[in-house]
Amino acid sequence: MKQPASLNTNFPGTTDSQSIQLYIDNIRFLFNSMPSGVVYIQLIGQDFHPENLRLLYANETFQSLTGSQNVEGKLLSEIVPAIGESDPEFLKHIGEVCYNNKAIKQDIYINSLNLWFSITAHSPQHHHCLAIIDQINDRKNAEEELLCKTALLEAQLDSSSEGILIVDKQGKKILQNQRTIDLWKIPQHIVDNPEDQAQVEHVQHMTKNPEQFTKGVYELYAKPEKVIRDELELIDGTVLDRFSAPVIGKDGHNYGRIWAFHDVTERKKNEEALRQKTALLEALLNSTIDGIMVVDSNGRRVIENQRTNELWKIPSELQDNKNVHRRRKHVNTMNKDPESFSQNITYLIQNSQQTCRDEIELIDGTVLDRYSAPVVGTDGQYYGRIWTFRDITDRKQVEEALRQKTALLEAQLNSSIEGILVVDREGKKVLQNQRTIDLWKIPEHIANDPDDRVQVAHVQHMTKNPDQFSSQVKFLYNNPDKTIHDELELIDGTVLDRYSGPVLGKDGRNYGRIWAFRDITERKQAEASLAAEKELLSVTLRSIGDGVITTDIRGNVVIISKVAEELTGWQQDDAFGKPLDSVFIIIDENTRERCENPFEKILATGQRIEFSGNILIVSKNGTERVIANSGAPIKNSSGETIGVVLAFRDITEKRRVMDNLQRIDKLDSLGILAGGIAHDFNNLLCVIFGFMEMARKQSSENEAVSKYLDNALTAFNRAKDLTKQLLTFSKGGAPRKKTGNLGMLIKGTSAFALSGSNVSSQFEIADDLWLCDFDENQIAQVLDNLIINALESMPSGGRIVISAQNVTIHDKESLYLNQGNFVKLSITDTGNGIPQENLKRIFDPFFSTKRKGSGLGLTTCYSIIQRHDGTIDVESTPGKGTTFHIFLPASQKEIPAIQIANPLLQHSGEGLILLMDDEYLVREIASEMLKDMGYTIVKAKDGEEALRIFKEFTTIGENIKCAFFDLTIPGGMGGREAISKLRLLAPNLPVFASSGYSEDPVIARPTEFGFTDSISKPFRQENLSELLNRHLKS
Repeated sequence: MKQPASLNTNFPGTTDSQSIQLYIDNIRFLFNSMPSGVVYIQLIGQDFHPENLRLLYANETFQSLTGSQNVEGKLLSEIVPAIGESDPEFLKHIGEVCYNNKAIKQDIYINSLNLWFSITAHSPQHHHCLAIIDQINDRKNAEEELLCKTALLEAQLDSSSEGILIVDKQGKKILQNQRTIDLWKIPQHIVDNPEDQAQVEHVQHMTKNPEQFTKGVYELYAKPEKVIRDELELIDGTVLDRFSAPVIGKDGHNYGRIWAFHDVTERKKNEEALRQKTALLEALLNSTIDGIMVVDSNGRRVIENQRTNELWKIPSELQDNKNVHRRRKHVNTMNKDPESFSQNITYLIQNSQQTCRDEIELIDGTVLDRYSAPVVGTDGQYYGRIWTFRDITDRKQVEEALRQKTALLEAQLNSSIEGILVVDREGKKVLQNQRTIDLWKIPEHIANDPDDRVQVAHVQHMTKNPDQFSSQVKFLYNNPDKTIHDELELIDGTVLDRYSGPVLGKDGRNYGRIWAFRDITERKQAEASLAAEKELLSVTLRSIGDGVITTDIRGNVVIISKVAEELTGWQQDDAFGKPLDSVFIIIDENTRERCENPFEKILATGQRIEFSGNILIVSKNGTERVIANSGAPIKNSSGETIGVVLAFRDITEKRRVMDNLQRIDKLDSLGILAGGIAHDFNNLLCVIFGFMEMARKQSSENEAVSKYLDNALTAFNRAKDLTKQLLTFSKGGAPRKKTGNLGMLIKGTSAFALSGSNVSSQFEIADDLWLCDFDENQIAQVLDNLIINALESMPSGGRIVISAQNVTIHDKESLYLNQGNFVKLSITDTGNGIPQENLKRIFDPFFSTKRKGSGLGLTTCYSIIQRHDGTIDVESTPGKGTTFHIFLPASQKEIPAIQIANPLLQHSGEGLILLMDDEYLVREIASEMLKDMGYTIVKAKDGEEALRIFKEFTTIGENIKCAFFDLTIPGGMGGREAISKLRLLAPNLPVFASSGYSEDPVIARPTEFGFTDSISKPFRQENLSELLNRHLKS
């Protein structure tokens, strides 16, 4: 509404009626300017009725409130229809003003308008009413909302676990809930006292430090904007968490202060207990063998013990939370599989509720058992993750060893003659071998049934006395530490030896029970006739292959077996009752001192004993034999020791075999060296003597030169023999065996070697001596060496006996000869003999007792005999003489027809000869020799070149008449490989193998490898002529 500039109250120059009208206008203007509704009502009848109320005036605000206009002179019922029925209270109050001239001020709700109004009314004259009306709907709504909030607040306060107290700015109590009264133990009469001072004094006296409490309260009232939070301890030990803050309205005004009290007594106790538990936990974490780390939900470390740093070898500078990234990188690089480690971490971060347990291997070989699980509170909330690490490196090694031992144990159990059953502490089957199933005749479906009761029932019914069996089993399970050993008879007559005992770990704990069953049916039957068979047992004992001596408890001999009689020289009747140490005499082979009496050692230990070392048994006549022996106590059925049994075996022959094997190893090593030397030396000899021979042919006119060359050429055979002797040790020295009679060779060679000596000889050669396959030259060399050694051992003369006879070796009769027929050659002298300490070494390379001896003579003999698949052995007695025994396998072949050699040593021919050798000078001298015979030579340095040349000449129609192939071509194709390829092109071409040494016996048996014949280096022209005469026409 438009506001006037001012109210006009001065009416100069106007009439009275004008002045009145002007006054009225000003009054109207004033009322219309008011924010409140203003009405002037007249009661127009004697009785009060809504239709008798007429509005004489209503300002614009009233008209706006009622939604009406031009209301002056209208009845109230016209402006507000049905006001009589809907708002009787309003009319009642208007009537009281009009009738009684009563002034009122009251809030009234008018239903018809759905509004609250504040009415101030009075009667300026009888039957008239002036009312000022304000619409207070917003205020009423705010008051209603405040009442609701207040009610809710009071309900919340009374249900709160905290004590709440609200005071105004002067400290006067406004609101206090029941929890405050309970916490401070305020009596009801103080609660009801309108004077707050009584409650303040009560509270002050309840605190443990009232002066400090009072001082703190005054400080807060002095500083009304201050907020505090602390703890108060009451005289009864209660601890309260106290909070106080100003009550600030939305307008920013301070309206008072709120106090909140919470009983934290239990929490403080829990915190103290938690502090103690935390200290214990930290001590526990740092004393555990496990590495433990706890991280929060963001992956940040919360707890970590020192063991974690040790296991991961984390440097001290990375052991705080400041170097998180460097620490993670260190841990990652410590893993053997860092990629897999990182992927696992990522997976657990993405799946926070997952638990994992695995093993990780570090780069230093350490194996860690890793466990990780989420840390979830009782409220189900995820708070982080715990990691534990345990070093299980030793355990993994033990597990691997245990797996191997378990596998070995299972193998042993399944090969055992005893039935073995292992059960756990509850009687559940853990392990059972096949023998158990067989003994108890358990069907397969029962053995495989997971319900062990089925097998127990079967076993029980198999026994002759099932009730007694069941009772015994129950007794053992009720007494888990008990052990039994008895016998069971089954319904089929089988008798089982039963043993059962607890399975105890190294820690002493009982882990179950083991049952062992052995079929002793036959033993029981044997025991029934034990008395009658006692003598048979004694005879059996005396006939076994080992020497056996039994004694009584005093150490006197009771039984001595036949073999023991032979080894000791004592007969059963003579030895019976004698002290063991007078019959069984043993000495140390090295020190020659007598060994301890085994009877006393066995009796002292009560255990079976193996006697190690080099032990010799000395027989009654002084003969010494190497033995291996053992001994054990003899116990009766009560377990008492009643004597001792010794078992010993003559291992003299076995020792010889072992010495032979060691000697063979030495010869193999020597053979590698000798073969290499011989090969190179033969090539050089071939070149040297070849050129000397060609030079000799060209020097026939110069007698001096010819003489020198002839003298040089005489050394050829000696040099060739030297390399042949070296080749004896190498694989390339394979003998060129031919079938023949050794008797003729023995007599011829021996007669030549013995000629001119002062030693008499005797030959004992069987007339029907079997044929042998042998290399005549090599066997002659053996005979020469042995006879010369015999002659040297008899400088003053003596006798030598050379015998040859047929022998048959039966199975297991000899440790170092296969069964079959052999020719035994023996050479016996009456010389000085060989000292005992030298007998083991006489065949060793380079061992010699002669001043000028090379130490290769007997070694050569040994190697030759070995290559003939035979053996050589020696026996000698110092001062009496020595005998060498040689065994050579008899041959099944016949002596081949004698081939008449071509007496023509000189050879001539023509045509192409292909010559392949890796040595340039060998190719040159061989070419010269062959050219001298009339041939044209084509030379090749290896097999590839030789094959290429052969193909080229064949293509152009030039035929090669024969070829020489060197067997050994370092770094290239040798003769053995080349011949296999050449035979595909020329199956019938004469091809000759040539070598100073070869790992294969090609030189000895060339035709077996595809060659026509062979020639050994070094060779002379006459050797080539002889070879070519055999295969080519001259």
